[in-house]
Formats: sequence, C-alpha cells, structure tokens
Amino acid sequence: LMFLSMMYVMLTMSIESMKRIVEVLDEVPSLSNPENAVTEVPDGSIDFEDVSSECGIHYVQFLRELSVECRNNGIIFSVDNYVPMSFNEYYRIDIQGQIADYVVIMGYDEHGLWSEEAGSVASLDYVVGGIDRTLEKVPGEKVIDLLPFYMMQWKTEGSNVSGQYITMNNLTELLGRLGVSKEWD
Repeated sequence: LMFLSMMYVMLTMSIESMKRIVEVLDEVPSLSNPENAVTEVPDGSIDFEDVSSECGIHYVQFLRELSVECRNNGIIFSVDNYVPMSFNEYYRIDIQGQIADYVVIMGYDEHGLWSEEAGSVASLDYVVGGIDRTLEKVPGEKVIDLLPFYMMQWKTEGSNVSGQYITMNNLTELLGRLGVSKEWD
C-alpha cells in the first residue's frame, strides 16, 4: 500500500510538472520588441545567460523537462554554455550531456569590455581548456565548441583599459584606416 501511495504521489507530481512546462512554453511574454521580436525557437537551441547559482537547480530541471518535450516532438535539443569553470559548475554540463543532443560551449569572451586587462577573446589555452573540461563530463560526439567571429581592439592609458569590438563586418574598415591590407594564405 505504501508503494502504491508513493507511485500515486510521483505520478501526480510528474503530471503537474509537465502541465507547468506546457504553460510556460505557451506563455506570452510581457516584454516585447515588436521590431525585432523573436517568437519561436524552431531549432531547439537554448541559451540562458547569467543564471544565478541559486537558480541553477531549477535551470537544470527546466532543461530536463524541456528535453523530454523536444524528444517527443522530434526536435534536436542543444544547450549553449559558457566555457566550464569552477564558478559556473551549477550549469551542470554533466547532466546536460545526458539529456541534450548537443552541449555547445561558447569558446569566447575570455576578455571583453568588462575586463580590467587587455587580452584575447579566445586564446588557445582558454579554448582547449574549455573543450578538455567539457570532455571530462560530456561524450565527445555531443560537444560543439563555438569560436568567435570578432576580436577586441584595446586601448590602454596607464592603468585604464578600454576597448571596442571588431566584427568581421567592420574589420575591412579598420584595416583600411590603419593602412593594412589583408592577405589570405
């Protein structure tokens, strides 16, 4: 009788959890940007940034439940992540490796406008270290590493550091201003 009671409770909780996921997925957001609104995520790719450590357990549970819905609907499910470090372990790429079709590592942002020092956006050690740490927890066939198509132009004055992003689109303009020609080899 105790076993049947626990089964009933577990099934009820699962059903209620799935109902809430459907509610969240069907919910119309109160924030809007009508000019550039994104209303669908047809590819099943999830990219939540700045998740707090307190919300980590809930984020992972959301991913678990969403993965079931994706699988049931034939949608390939991938999750984008920062390069794994000790301070973002609560993103739980080990669990993501079990539930997602692909675990995507954003192998960039080693340095950026927030940095107190000038540096590479994605140094070789940073990228390789991120891939190695991911492969410790996720099967290699599920790992995708993204590389940047931008860089930083740094300006240092004494101890003050500032920079601006240089994208592939404005690189030609920058090279022209500097009198440098690009050459592909």
